[in-house]
Amino acid sequence: TLSLHDALPISGTSVVVTNSFCTAAAHVFANVSTADNTAKSAQVTPAAGSFTVTLNAAATGQVAIDFFIVNAD
Repeated sequence: TLSLHDALPISGTSVVVTNSFCTAAAHVFANVSTADNTAKSAQVTPAAGSFTVTLNAAATGQVAIDFFIVNAD
């Protein structure tokens, strides 16, 4: 498992996070931990060596994402 807090500069609605602990079968939990007027939640799509964080709406500024990876392999 891996848990981190990272500030992600998101100008659109998604960003790819490279992380060697992530696999396609991993369970990645993400939470928007910055108060933002529009970006309130995040959906995560895992892949081998990375995962994509997709926000419910474009952020009005830089948002911080807390994430936790549990490998299912």
